[in-house]
Amino acid sequence: MNSKNMPQKIQKNPVISTSDEINASRPAALVKHRSILHRLFPTKFQKAITESDLIQAKTELEYREKALRMLKDAQLQAIQEKYNEFLKTGKSIIRSDSGLFFANKLSEFEGEMNTICNNFYQVIENQYDKLKDIKIPYLKVIAEDRIEESAIRFKESVNKIMADFIHILDEGV
Repeated sequence: MNSKNMPQKIQKNPVISTSDEINASRPAALVKHRSILHRLFPTKFQKAITESDLIQAKTELEYREKALRMLKDAQLQAIQEKYNEFLKTGKSIIRSDSGLFFANKLSEFEGEMNTICNNFYQVIENQYDKLKDIKIPYLKVIAEDRIEESAIRFKESVNKIMADFIHILDEGV
């Protein structure tokens, strides 16, 4: 055998080396001297060569399609990993910023609630002081009940407002 027809030991692309082997094995005369008559009415040998060429082309296309699909999948995977890393970084920044924001808002809210409560306590104390001026015991009891109901409603309102605020913080809004 010739050393030209022997396959090389190091092959870069098996599809290309296979096609080179097939092309090298074809008689050069058949390729060079194809007349119109042979093209219209090919012999069995020429049909076999044409079929071989079609099979080879189909195999090469399938191989290239697979290689491109693998490349595309690898690129998509790399993009997905970068996207996930970006999201992780972005989420951690947003979480720390929102954590600080909500901590500041909670502090402000508690300060305002304390001011409101202190004002309410002063109003209630003034109302209790005015109870001393009421001489009729029945009216005194009614006024006392009204003050206590007002204090209970205030306490329930403050608790509900605080619970709602904490719920908003838990949602991460």
